[in-house]
Amino acid sequence: LDDPTQLISSVKEHLRGVPRRGIGYGLLRHITPEPDTTENGEQLRALRGLPTPQVLFNYMGAVDGGAAAGEDSDDLLARQLPDELAGPSTGPEKGRARSHLLQIEASQTDDGRMVFEWYYSANMHHADTVQRLADGHVSALRELIGHCLNPDAGAFTPSDFPLARVDQQTLSGLERVAPQMTDVYPLAPMQQGMLFHVLQAPDGVGVYWAQGLYEFTGQVDAAKLRRAWQLVVDRHPALRTGFVWEGVPEPLQVVHANVTVPFEVHDWSGYDENEQRVRLDGLLESDRGLGFDLTEPPLLRVYVMNRGDGRWWMVWVLFQGLCDGWSLPVVLDEVHTAYDGLLRGAQLELPPVRPYRDFIQWLADQDPEVARDFWREYLAGFDAPTPLPVDRAAADHWAQDRRRLELTEGGTRALQALARRARVTLSTVIQAGWALLLSRYSGQRDVVFGLTVSGRPPQLSGMESMVGLFINTLPLRADVSPDETFIEWLRRLQDTQLEAQRFDFTSLSEIQKAAHVSPGTPLFDSVLVVGNYPQEQRPVTDEPDDPGQELGEVGGLDSIEQSNFPLMLAADLDRTLSIEAEFSTAAFDGTTVERLLGQLEVLFGAVAADPEMEVGRVPLQSADEGRRLLRLGDAAGASAAGPMPVVERVRLWAQMSPDVVAVVCGDERLTFAELWERSGRLAGVLAGQGVRAEVGVGVALGRSVDLVVAFVGVLRAGGVYVPLPAGYPAERLSLMAADGGVEVVITDGTRPDTEAAGRTVVRIDLLPESSAVDAVVDEDSAAYVAFTSGSTGVPKGVLVSHRGLAGYAAAWEETLAGLDDERGPMLSMSGVGFDVSVGDLTRGLCLGRGVVLLPETEGVSVETLHEVIARHRVGIAEIVPGVLLRELAAWAREAGCLDSLRVVISGTDVWRWDALVGAVGTVAPNAVPGNVYGVTEAAIDSLFMPLTDGAGADDSLVPVGRPLPGARALVLDEHMQPTAIGVPGELFIGGGGVARGYANRPELTAERFLADPFRPGERLYRTGDRARWNAVGNVEFLGRVDEQVKIRGFRIEPGEIEAALAEHPAVRDAIVVARDDGPGGKRLVAYLVPGSADADLDVAEAREFLRSRLPGYMVPAAFVVLDQGLPLTANGKVDRRALPAPEAVAEPAGEYLPPRTAAERALAEVWQQVLGLERVGVEDNFFELGGDSILSLQIVARARAAGLRVEIADVFARQTVAALAAVAREVD
Repeated sequence: LDDPTQLISSVKEHLRGVPRRGIGYGLLRHITPEPDTTENGEQLRALRGLPTPQVLFNYMGAVDGGAAAGEDSDDLLARQLPDELAGPSTGPEKGRARSHLLQIEASQTDDGRMVFEWYYSANMHHADTVQRLADGHVSALRELIGHCLNPDAGAFTPSDFPLARVDQQTLSGLERVAPQMTDVYPLAPMQQGMLFHVLQAPDGVGVYWAQGLYEFTGQVDAAKLRRAWQLVVDRHPALRTGFVWEGVPEPLQVVHANVTVPFEVHDWSGYDENEQRVRLDGLLESDRGLGFDLTEPPLLRVYVMNRGDGRWWMVWVLFQGLCDGWSLPVVLDEVHTAYDGLLRGAQLELPPVRPYRDFIQWLADQDPEVARDFWREYLAGFDAPTPLPVDRAAADHWAQDRRRLELTEGGTRALQALARRARVTLSTVIQAGWALLLSRYSGQRDVVFGLTVSGRPPQLSGMESMVGLFINTLPLRADVSPDETFIEWLRRLQDTQLEAQRFDFTSLSEIQKAAHVSPGTPLFDSVLVVGNYPQEQRPVTDEPDDPGQELGEVGGLDSIEQSNFPLMLAADLDRTLSIEAEFSTAAFDGTTVERLLGQLEVLFGAVAADPEMEVGRVPLQSADEGRRLLRLGDAAGASAAGPMPVVERVRLWAQMSPDVVAVVCGDERLTFAELWERSGRLAGVLAGQGVRAEVGVGVALGRSVDLVVAFVGVLRAGGVYVPLPAGYPAERLSLMAADGGVEVVITDGTRPDTEAAGRTVVRIDLLPESSAVDAVVDEDSAAYVAFTSGSTGVPKGVLVSHRGLAGYAAAWEETLAGLDDERGPMLSMSGVGFDVSVGDLTRGLCLGRGVVLLPETEGVSVETLHEVIARHRVGIAEIVPGVLLRELAAWAREAGCLDSLRVVISGTDVWRWDALVGAVGTVAPNAVPGNVYGVTEAAIDSLFMPLTDGAGADDSLVPVGRPLPGARALVLDEHMQPTAIGVPGELFIGGGGVARGYANRPELTAERFLADPFRPGERLYRTGDRARWNAVGNVEFLGRVDEQVKIRGFRIEPGEIEAALAEHPAVRDAIVVARDDGPGGKRLVAYLVPGSADADLDVAEAREFLRSRLPGYMVPAAFVVLDQGLPLTANGKVDRRALPAPEAVAEPAGEYLPPRTAAERALAEVWQQVLGLERVGVEDNFFELGGDSILSLQIVARARAAGLRVEIADVFARQTVAALAAVAREVD
C-alpha cells in the first residue's frame, strides 16, 4: 500500500459521510414509485441509472467460533443471501442470477479471530482466482494492521471531530503539535474573547490568569494530595485542554489524553509569619513571570506550602479560559474527596462527569439567526459605549489594580430584603446600582455595560457538576428613568435581563455586528460580574485511618486575576456583600475607584431604606457630604459690609500714591493723580449732559489711556459703562447702544460716529474745563454692560452692578496677596468689547498696581506681547486663549524669558498640568501659573486655580479651582441638588458678582438667573457649563452642556485632544474642531503649528503619537499643518471660522483600489481568505467588511504564515490593507 493513512482515512470519511448509514439508498432506488409519478422523478432516474455494485461486503459482527469454522452448516447457510437475491452456483438453483459478482461475509469468533467467507459465481470466476483475491485481502489487512500499530501512525480523521470542522491536512498538523489529543472542538464565546485578549496583551502581561490562595489545617500527605489533583484533572477534559489558533480555520481547543499536574511542595515551617508572607509574595511574583503557553496543557499549577503547626497554604494557578468560578468549588470538592479516599486506601467513588464538549455541541445546535435578530432589536439606537468617569483617556488598559467594598451585615440584609420585596434577584439590585451610577456620571439615560452570566443551560442534565468555561459576557442595556420609583425600575430591569438571557449563548463578536456602534469599537467599557457559585459541600465519609492527615476545612483567602477592561466589578455574597473593582491604572486613579465604590454603598443604603424613592432622586452621597460640598463652594463670606466701590479705591490710590503710574499705553502714561483729575473733568461733562444712575454711556475708544479715563469717568458720574468696539457692524453697534441705554457717546474723533446717531457725543480729546463730579450711586445700580454672543446672532447685554464690580476687585486683592509681593503692573491685552478688558482695568487700578495696555494700533502678537511685558516690567498677565500662551512660550525660547511676571493666568482652557506649568515656566520662570473660570453674567471671574508646587499630577487636566472670595460655585443635578464628587452636573454661580440680568430680555433673564434653593432671597446664574468636583475639592470644567462634540456616537472634548497634541515635541500649538464638510459627515480635524520654522512635523507620526495616548475614536480624521500659526480674532481668540478646510483626500467611497506592493497583495489575499471575499481593496475597512476581534486572530496568524508580522493591535488601529501594510514587518 502506498499510503495506508490516506486509504483508511478515505474509506472512513466516505462511510461516515453517508447520511443515516445509507438506509435511504435502497428505499429511494428500489421501493419508491416510478420516476414519472413523483415530483422528484429526475433525481430518482439519476439514482436508478447508477451502475450496479459488483461487490457486497457484509460485516456480521461476533458469532460462534464453531459455526465460523464450518461445524454447523445450518448457521453457515443462515448467513447466505436469500435465494431470490443470490442463487448458488451449483445444485438445482444453478443458473439463477446473483445480486453481486462477489459477496464477502465478515464475522468475528468468540476468541477474537476475524473470518471472511467469499461467495462467488462459478459462471464468472474460478476458485483459484477468488482464493488469490481473498489472500490478497488478508495480506492488505495485515499491512494495514501493522501500520495502525505504529505509534507514529495517524489515528484521526475529520469525522472524529465533527464540531471542529477541519480537513485532513489541518488535522494532521494538529496531531503533529498535539500527538496526545483525544478531542478537538471550537471555543465557547467567552473563550474566544479571552484568547483574543491574551494574544493582544504585551509581553509580560498575564491577562486572564488567576492565582487562588487557599488555607487549610492538619497534617497533609503531600504525595497523596498531588495524586488527588492528578485524578481530578484526569476526570475532566476541560482541565487537559490547550488552545490552537495558528494553522486552523478558527481557534480550536484540543483535549490531551494525559497531562501531568505541575505540583510543588515548599516547607516554610522554619520561618515566622512575616517571612512566610514575604516568600508567598515572591512565589506569586515568580509564578506570574512563568505565564502559560496556551498550546501546552495543563494550563494550571499547584503550590503547597507547609507553614508548620498543621497550617498550610495552597496556591492554584489557572488560565481562566479553562473553567469558570462555578467550576472552582466543584474541582476543589473533588480534590478533597479524592484525597480523603486515598488516605483511607478506599476505592475512589466519584460520580461520572459530563464532558465539556457536550456544552460546545449544545452551542452549535442553537439558531444564530434568531439570536442575531434579537440583539439587533435589543441594541437598536445605541451607537457608542457609555463613557466611564475616567481620570484620563488611555490607549490601553493592561496595567491593573484593585479596590474593594464590603457592606455591613445589616446593609447586606437590607439589600436582600429589598430584592425579596421587589421579587427580583440580588444580582438585579446590584445591576441597577451600577446602571444608575453610570447614568449619573455619563449624563445619559440609556446606558450599557457588560454583564457576565453563568451561561449553564438548564437543558443539559448534570450541568451543575460540569467543569469548564460556561460564562458569557453580554451587553445589559438599562433605561434609567428618573421619574420612576426605584422598585418599579428594578422589576423592569429584571424583565429586560431575563429576555436577553434567552440568547446568552451568543458571542460578543456576533452581538457587536448586530449593533450600530462603529466597527472595531467595544460595546461597553465596564463589566459587572455577580458571583453565583455552588456551595462547597463534601459528602460525609468515614474517619480516615490517620486522622492527623485529614485535609481539614479548605478556605479561600485571596485571588489575583487580570482582565483587559477599563473597569470590572465583581460582586460576591457570603455573610456580607462585597464588590471588588479591578481597574485600569492608565485610566483611573485609585481614589476615583474608591469613591465610586463608596457612592455605590450610599446608593444601596438609600434605596434599601426607601424603595419607593424616584430614581432621579437617589443620592450618591450622604446629606453631610452634600452640605460639605455646598460649604466648599461658598466663598461669599458673612460680612455685612459690602466691598469698597471701585471709584473709592481709585480715589484712595490717587490720594496715597499720587505719583504712581496708573496707566501706560505705548508712550503715553498717567499717574493716579493725573487719572483722577482727568476722569473727574470727564465726569463733570457727562453729568452736565444728563448722565446719572442707570444712564448708559457708550465708549467708542480702543485700548488707550483715554479708554481708562473714560472707564473711571463714567463710574464717577454714576453712569453705566458701555464699550462700543471698533470694527463691529453699524447695525450691531446700534443694537448694543440701545440695549445699554446709551444716551451719551464718548469718542476721540478717530471713528465715525454712526453709533452715536441721535445721541450726545463727548470728545474725550477736547474736554472743556469742568468741575469734578463724584455721584453717589446705589451699589445695586448698573456699573457696566458687557455683551456676549447670542444664539440668534443678536448680542445679549449683561448688566453688572457696582456691588459686583467692587466684589471682583476685592476678590482679586485677596487672591493675589499671597502670590505676588512685587506689585508689578497688570497687563491688559483684551479687546475693549471683551469683559476681561473691564476686569484688567479694575484689577490694575483698584489694587494700586496700574495697568499696561497693549496699544490698539499694534494688534495682538507674541512679539508685541513680549516687548510690552519686558519694557514695562509687567507683574501679572492674563493671556487668553491658551494657544497664545503657547505661542509666547515658543517665542520666549528665542527672545528670552520675562522675569518680571509673577502670576500668569490662562482663562478656562483645557490644559494638562505639566503643559501649563511648562509653558508658563518657559515664558516666566518666576511666575505662578493659574487657571481662571469666569462668565460675563457673574462679574468676569468666579473661580481660580493657582498651580503651586505639588498641587496636581503631571498628566491630569488642570481644574478651574475654587470660588474667588465673595463667589459661590455649585455643581447641581437636574433636580437642583448637589452632585457627588466626580459626578458631572451643571455649574451655577452665586454671590455678589451675579449680574442683574440681560438688558431688555426679561424672559431670558428669568431662564438663566434662578432663585437660590439654598439661600432664600439670593440668586444663582445657570452657566450652561458642565463641571464636577474632584477628590481634592476643586472644580473641573467639562465644556458646554449644549455644545458637546459628538462623533460616531462618542462625546468628545476637543480640548483633551489638544492637550495631548501639545505634548508632541514638534508641535507648538494645536486646535481640534469638529467639521461637517467631510465626505462621511462630521469629523474631527486637528490643526497643528510646528514648534519652529525648521521643525519637521510629520502628520503620520503625529497621528501615531496620538494613537499611543488616546482611544482610537479620539484620533482626528484629518490633520492640517499651519506653518504661519493659528488665525486669531481681534480679542486674541482663535478665529475658528478662518481655519482652512483640510485638503481633499482620496476616499474609497466603495471604489475598489487594488494592492500596489507585495505586502499589500499578501495582506489582501489573507483578508480574502479570512473574510471569505473574492477581492479586497487596499482602502476597504476590515470591520466594515465583517471582521471582528476573533477574525483578527486569523489575520495575524495567516499574515505570519505569509511572511509578514503584524500585531492584533495593528489590525484595530490600522483597519485597511494599506495602513496595515505600512507597519507590517517581515517575519524573522
